[in-house]
Amino acid sequence: MLLLILKRKNYLKDLANDPEKVKLLKEAGLSDADIALMKNGNCTNRLAGAS
Repeated sequence: MLLLILKRKNYLKDLANDPEKVKLLKEAGLSDADIALMKNGNCTNRLAGAS
């Protein structure tokens, strides 16, 4: 379980620290605040499926 959490954190960091991917995230409706959370490896409520 811990390995999955670490992989997700690394995936989110990679996604949020790539300028081209950030552009796509913004086009998909994520805010700067959402992306800032992702840069630290944290999952936003939008990605977690919360409403």
